[in-house]
Amino acid sequence: MPATRPTYEEVMSECQALARQVPGYCTFEDMGKSFEGRPIPLLTLTDPAVSVEQKSVAFFTGGTHGSEEVGRAAVLALARWLLTNDGSRHLRTQVILICPCLNPDGAVRNTYHNAQDVNIYQAFPLGKEPTTPEARAAYAVAQHWIPDCYADVHGLAGGAIGDSQYVPMLAGRNGLFLASLAVSHEMDAAAEALGYPQRFCHIVPLRAGEQHQDSLFLRLLAEDNALTYTVETTENYYPLEDSIRSAVARLSTLVRVGDRQDRHQPYRGYPCDLIAGSPVGCLMAYGADCRQRRVNRRKTARAILEGGIFNVSRLPADPGHVATVRVQVNNKIADPPAGIVLQLRLDPRARIKALLFNGQPLSPCPSSGYVIDQGERHLAVRANITHPLQVGENDLRVEYEAPFAPHAD
Repeated sequence: MPATRPTYEEVMSECQALARQVPGYCTFEDMGKSFEGRPIPLLTLTDPAVSVEQKSVAFFTGGTHGSEEVGRAAVLALARWLLTNDGSRHLRTQVILICPCLNPDGAVRNTYHNAQDVNIYQAFPLGKEPTTPEARAAYAVAQHWIPDCYADVHGLAGGAIGDSQYVPMLAGRNGLFLASLAVSHEMDAAAEALGYPQRFCHIVPLRAGEQHQDSLFLRLLAEDNALTYTVETTENYYPLEDSIRSAVARLSTLVRVGDRQDRHQPYRGYPCDLIAGSPVGCLMAYGADCRQRRVNRRKTARAILEGGIFNVSRLPADPGHVATVRVQVNNKIADPPAGIVLQLRLDPRARIKALLFNGQPLSPCPSSGYVIDQGERHLAVRANITHPLQVGENDLRVEYEAPFAPHAD
């Protein structure tokens, strides 16, 4: 089959040109080699004047299937947008990693699979080594950077109209699922505003043996609690330029989300640090900067995945004006995080009297005690827990006064 545009060679040439165009802001490297030894390109886009530790990280891959040229074209177009006046402002607060051609051998052959006849999309089995050199290269990038957000961008091989996102779902991660769903709707709205119709998103539960199960977007949700998507882009229905325009509308919307403050997080960034529980009582990532939170988010998410942290919940009714969020630990955590954050939401009329964790009082302190975040219609208490969780029940108790009593018949 003849190669489709952009070809692998065109992708490599443009990556090199972008790196020359804005040195420092855009760097180009080979993140690995394909089965047949072709370099796999990786662009790193960020403002070098700002510390990486203070930035969110987003990772975009395209060209996972070699016969889907729109995936390659869309991710390259995102890189170009990030170097415009509109896009470059996000590079002060984010590191954007872009691999526009994850499957060089498939791109050269114009085949869906790689040169081993393996579907790279399904080469990331949970808990095991990725099964192809291309998958191992992508996973190594994710292991190093711990992305807050990951999107794998596809065209519809063979041609169809079908812009949409696959949104992953994992039991116990309801907060992240609902945030992912809301962002997916925003992405659709951005493309719809330009006149490109969108399909409903596809919800993909993490269940062994089903389609999509060995994909990187599910693995990074499970292991790192990252905000992840598989992005489908219409192919061979519009002219290529229209497919790119629709895709970049959605992808740039996703990048903009990384510069917002989610209502459940006290800092700006992708809405992935609420790891377990619900907004009224939850466990969040611990750390003073973005890098520390990513490392501790990964360790906490993996403790949940491996069954160490079994459940996080707020106990009902606040008897005696005592609010409790409980972390149930089943066994000793092999690689514990440096700390966790437990957050409780209360009626803003309440007045906090004391906080105790496992019976020990906590003091007001941003790094090792608690902070109170209060507004006219908002009251949240966040406790930074830096000593190890015990096997069994771990309770954060917030004692408060309030000018109301619970209703009783």
